[in-house]
Amino acid sequence: MSKTLGIILIGDVDQTIGKFLQQNLLNCFDIFQKVLIFEKTEKIPKEAYNKVRGQYLSTPFLNLVKKRAEKEKYFKAIGVTEVDLYVPSLNFVFGVAISRACMISIHRLNPKFWGVGGLTNQNLFLERTLKESIHELGHTLGLSHCENYCIMRFSNTIMDTDDKPKEFCSNCSKKLLKIHK
Repeated sequence: MSKTLGIILIGDVDQTIGKFLQQNLLNCFDIFQKVLIFEKTEKIPKEAYNKVRGQYLSTPFLNLVKKRAEKEKYFKAIGVTEVDLYVPSLNFVFGVAISRACMISIHRLNPKFWGVGGLTNQNLFLERTLKESIHELGHTLGLSHCENYCIMRFSNTIMDTDDKPKEFCSNCSKKLLKIHK
């Protein structure tokens, strides 16, 4: 199997986000031979919406990404959506991962969500999107949360995301090398 990373846009995600991730994720991971954007934007799973919370359960999104990864024979796949995701035990999630599939929500990564708008924050938005993508892909590659100054540090708030680096710490880098020799 080719070590292809698939990017799957779900909902009304701007294509430039997919292209940005395609250009940057290949440089972040030696393990992927190529990064492809799935040509068809997927529809948001209707069954995921929780009217009480006004959010979307992440599980149907992950299942969609996992099925697409299997069908397209992607080594790993990441889904990207603009809707607000949650898991039952948390108020929200920036992202989630299972086996070969992961999912990020750009909803709370956008500075506009926090009341800070304007084009000057596009770089911050893209940096957050890349960080959460790297983090969730790290999980699909076998890494767990890390306490070091590392991309694998858990983000409970947007400040946590802003404060962590885009890189793996030396411990996580060694683990990745060991797992994927």
